[in-house]
Amino acid sequence: MKEKRIRIYTLLLALAANILCTVLVYAFPIESSAMKVWGSYAAVLLVAVAAWRFPTKFYLAAMAFVFFASTLGSCVNLYRHVSFYDLFVHYVSGIVLAEGGYILASALMKRRALPEDHCLQLLFALCFSCACAGFWEIYEYTADWLVGAQMQGSKGNIMGDLICGVLGALSDGAIFALRQRLSKRKLKQIG
Repeated sequence: MKEKRIRIYTLLLALAANILCTVLVYAFPIESSAMKVWGSYAAVLLVAVAAWRFPTKFYLAAMAFVFFASTLGSCVNLYRHVSFYDLFVHYVSGIVLAEGGYILASALMKRRALPEDHCLQLLFALCFSCACAGFWEIYEYTADWLVGAQMQGSKGNIMGDLICGVLGALSDGAIFALRQRLSKRKLKQIG
């Protein structure tokens, strides 16, 4: 019950932050659009629903990510005003998606009654994160092409975004591998 409350409060906080940012966009000369503003609300709700059944830590990370990516990035338009912001968000997305990949791999292994294989989890998480980064870039390209959403600046932007997402996933993978190695050492010292 406590975890459900945390999730609901987090969602309400994210929506309140969106409302505040919407007021800022319309009260000050912040270059944005109705599509970006309403899209940020849709993104918050979509991520809340998609991450609802995941562990609470991941849910909180996903909601924090959507706040930085959509509410601040798109609604307030930090992508346009802070030069490195887009690359930063794609780097963090690689980390968050890799964490989601670990959770999915672990759940799949449990469901199939397979022993937990950390190397397989790591490989799955990296591939999952990279695939999601690729699908996101296809989505951005398609949205630009179909409705002129102006989500991408150039083909160079696509490559930079993909590289940052992969680097985020690799960084998270290195941390995951280090955690596994340290926990094995700890077990050897205890045993």
